[in-house]
Amino acid sequence: MRKLFLMTLVRVLIPSPAPADTIYVSPEDTLTIRTAIIWSSPGDEIVLRDGVFTGPGNRDLSLMGKNITVRSEGNDPTLCIIDCEGTSTDFHRAFMLQEGEGAEALISGITITNGNHTWGGGIYNSYPSSVTISNCHFVNNNAYEGGGLAYSSFGVISDCVFIGNTALTG
Repeated sequence: MRKLFLMTLVRVLIPSPAPADTIYVSPEDTLTIRTAIIWSSPGDEIVLRDGVFTGPGNRDLSLMGKNITVRSEGNDPTLCIIDCEGTSTDFHRAFMLQEGEGAEALISGITITNGNHTWGGGIYNSYPSSVTISNCHFVNNNAYEGGGLAYSSFGVISDCVFIGNTALTG
């Protein structure tokens, strides 16, 4: 009887991991990509519905050290766009990744456009982060180094398209 009680107590004190959540974000929602990232936990998936995401809360994003997925709903980057609205005097990019996210963190199926920043006009991924970036389009981004993407870390970049990005180096 005592052994059964202890086993039950252990199960209560050490709960099993919760299943991953899926958080949907639409360009028309008041819920922004940033808010979804804040609410997320490691292993969660943030699914962006088709459309164009603009404005504060939908650019200059960090995954906050969480190994999460941010992806388009249909995995078609031509239908899901983050427009950073960056200019030479008003710097913005889609993502700044530098808080230790691993290769399990994923950004996929998104077009990132009109980013303008010093390093990585569209995305800047820096050590110790090593986020996987897959099936993304980088269009018309600008930076001093790495027009569409500056990646000074380990990780995987696969099946991405770069069109019309500019940089002095990189």
